Order: sequence, then C-alpha cells, then structure tokens
Amino acid sequence: MKSIAEIAKILTSLGIRRSRIFPRGARQSNDTYYERFFDGVVSGEFNDDDDAAGALYGSKAGDVRFTTLKSRLREVLLTALVNIEPRQYELGELMQVTLHCKKNLICARLLLVFGARSTGMDLVKRSMRKSEKYHLTELALECALMTQRQSAVTGHRPSFQKAAKTVRLHLENLNAETQAETLWSELAIEFARSRSYKSDMLAKARKHTARIGALRDKHNTRSLNQTYFRMQILQSQIARDYSRTLEYCDRINEYYLEHPHFSNLARQREIAIIKLNGYTFLRDFENGRELAHKALEELFSGREPGWYNINELHFLLCMHTGNYSLAAEIFVTVTNSKRFEYTTAQTLERWRILEAFLRYVLSHTGAEAPPEKATTFERRFNVYKFLNEVPIFNRDKSGFYVPILIVHILFQLEQGDFLSILDRAETLRQYSSRYLRKAGYARTNTFLKMLKIMIDQDFDPDLTRTKTAKHLERLADRSADFDPVLEVTEVIPYEVLWSMVMKRLKELRTSEGVG
Repeated sequence: MKSIAEIAKILTSLGIRRSRIFPRGARQSNDTYYERFFDGVVSGEFNDDDDAAGALYGSKAGDVRFTTLKSRLREVLLTALVNIEPRQYELGELMQVTLHCKKNLICARLLLVFGARSTGMDLVKRSMRKSEKYHLTELALECALMTQRQSAVTGHRPSFQKAAKTVRLHLENLNAETQAETLWSELAIEFARSRSYKSDMLAKARKHTARIGALRDKHNTRSLNQTYFRMQILQSQIARDYSRTLEYCDRINEYYLEHPHFSNLARQREIAIIKLNGYTFLRDFENGRELAHKALEELFSGREPGWYNINELHFLLCMHTGNYSLAAEIFVTVTNSKRFEYTTAQTLERWRILEAFLRYVLSHTGAEAPPEKATTFERRFNVYKFLNEVPIFNRDKSGFYVPILIVHILFQLEQGDFLSILDRAETLRQYSSRYLRKAGYARTNTFLKMLKIMIDQDFDPDLTRTKTAKHLERLADRSADFDPVLEVTEVIPYEVLWSMVMKRLKELRTSEGVG
C-alpha cells in the first residue's frame, strides 16, 4: 500500500489526469477496479490493504484477487510515471536530458537484441553526445561499453580501441565521483544524526573537503564540482558559520551561471532552502524575504515537498524577525493551497503547531491576519481542541514535541490554568535531563529550565525574573551554544517568548494576586 500511495501522490501532485493513467482505448473489466483502488488511496479512504480489499472485494488483504490487482496497479502507475514528459512538469533541463538518454538506451538495447544494429547504435551515439555534454558519467560509461562491445563483435579494431579509451576515461571519472559522494554522505549522515557542534566532526569535514577538492582538480566533472560545493556548505554548517554558508551557496550558483546546461533544478531548490535557513539564523529579513519570493516564483511550483520547506523557513524567518503579519499571510497561503490537505500527516501536524505559536504571538502583539482571509484563519484554530489532542509527534522525544510542550504551557498560562502547568512540571524535568542532550540542545534546555523555575517559584513574576536572569542573558547572547537543530523548533526566539511569559505573569499577579 505504501508503494502505491507514494507513486499515486507523485502523479497527483504533478496534475496528471486519470485518463492518462488509465487509458480508455481497450478497456478491460479490471479497469474500474484500478480506478477505484487509485481513488481510494488518493482520497485517504484506504489506509491499509485490509481497507482496500474490504471495499473492493469484501474480503481480507490476502485475497488473491486483491493481491493481483495491487501488483498490476503498481505496474500501471509506474508506467504512467515513466511516460511523463519532463519538460511539461518543470523537472529541469538536466533531468530532461537524463531521462531522454535513459529511454534511448533502453530502446537501443532492445534494437540490438533484435538485430537492428544500425538503428540501435545510432541511438547509442546520440546518447553518448548528450551524456558527455551534460557530464552524465554513468550513462556515458554505459554508451562507451555498448560501443566497445559492438566494435568487438564486428571486428573493427580502430572503433574498439577508441571505445576502450573512452571507457577508461569515464570509469576513472565515475570512480572519482563515487569517492567524493561517499565522503560527503559519510559526513552528511553524521551531521543529520547529531547537529551539535563537535570539533572532531569539523576536522573531518575539512579533511574530506580537501580530498574532494583534489579529485575535482584532476577530473573536474559536473558531479565533482557539485559535491565539492556541497561539502563546503556542510563544513560551514558544522562550524556554524552561516555567513560562509551563504558565500558557498553563491559559489555554486555562480558555477551554474557559468555552465547553464549543468543547472540542476533539484540542487537549486536545495541551495535556496539552505540559504533561507542561513538568513533565518542571521536574522536577515530583507535578504531572506527577497530570496523566498524569488525561489517561490522561479523554483517551486507548489507540487513538490520542497514548497512546504521553503514556506516554513520563510514563516520562521518572519517569526524570528518580528514580522508576524507576514507570517500570518504565509500561513494562510500554505494552508489554503489546493494540495495542502493531501500532503503528509507530519506536514499537516507541523503547520498546526506553527499556527499555535502564531496565534499566541498575534494575541500578544496585536498583529492580524490579512482581513480578506481573516475569517478562514480564525476558523482554523481552536485552542481547547489543540490542548486536548495528542499530536503525532508525541513519540518524537528530541524533535518537534518540544515546541508542542512549550506552546501548551504558554496557552495554559494565558488561561491562568496553573494546575495543568504543574502537571507538566515532571515532563519538563524529564525532557531536560533525559531526552535532550545538553551539548546539542543548550537553548531549549535553558528555556525549559526557566519554565521550571517559574513553576518552582509559584508563578511569582519578581522571583521568577530574578532566578532566571542569568539564563535570559545566555539566551540573548546569540553566540552562546548556538545550535542549528533548534532553529526549526524554536518557532519564536526564546528570549522574545520569555518576555511574553513575564508580561503574562505580571498581568496575572495584578488581576488575581498570584504569588
């Protein structure tokens, strides 16, 4: 079911019509079952195989009719995916050429098997020219091997020798590219698992960058240049040098400008997201806003998952720079988009949590959502429902459950619900000592300690302010314990959030005599 759901989601996001997926020319009796199965998966009616089998055949998932239908539907969807026109779906020039060459080589192999050598080798030669122009090393090597093999069969020695030389060249290039990719991947996975600063990781990054640089100097292929720039970017992220990150992002963009036919849409999107993340770290609203607008106009169509990533980072940039009205506009744009309800459950949940912080900050600052969309915006959020529901991130001990815990306490404080906050005191202690490693989550640990102090001081604003002064000073110092993993979950800067907490404590003491 998962495989079918993933393929169906891609086809749906690309806007491919059902008539192209299920041709009506020679309809078979199973066609309606295919379409019914597909529609049930896309709409979310079928959550698993038992749901689908029950609706289609009134049976369990083990029914041979269902397993056969499922297998054949998967093949139908894969065929539809293979037959998409890259140019039509804005996959970028490099992807268009790659897919075109791969299709040509498949046809060439079939032609050679059936003895159509002239036509088959013509396709190989065409693919070779394209592959070498766009530095598609694996495909170029495949073309060279096919040429070498055919030259050997026909006994044409000059062609064989030329092809053998080309095979060696592309094999050396591919070996260098593979080495570089492996070095980058080794560090990328380590960084993804633990983004806290580690001196040994930075030393390894510098060593790997130098090794990839040496390979690049010798071979200078598109892939090696891209991996080298990506390694430099990763090294700067590990070092928390976000100005340098932006510099390296600009370098790879300059490389694409110098070699426009190497421009890779997927990489350009990746670079845009990295740059916007850097602007968020640096609190550079003007450049970040300009980048977000340009990226959304030129790189993201709204069909790909990255569209949500770039909008989330744009949202966070606004929240971190006090541009709350613009954050509200971004929220409305994303949640009102046609494909929003079809995105992943995790994405839906993340935007629910982001909305909770937005609602909280709007109540403190007086900023408002766009008037023409305010009704829709207002209707989306119910604080009582949010507080009573347990989001799907409740198992995510060191991830997005942290802001869920924080925003719950914030709203409970707004309501003066001290008993509910007291019930969370033990959870705060556990998260600080058990789930969040101090080296990796210094800012969150600091803020959670401040909340715990607030509880320990019976919500007394004066005592809380005194006891948390040193922690607040630490949070305000952006150079202290700066950790990239927190910026996605630190929806509002903790020092700004704390000022709102203290304001509310003072209001509660004045109105209710707390403390």
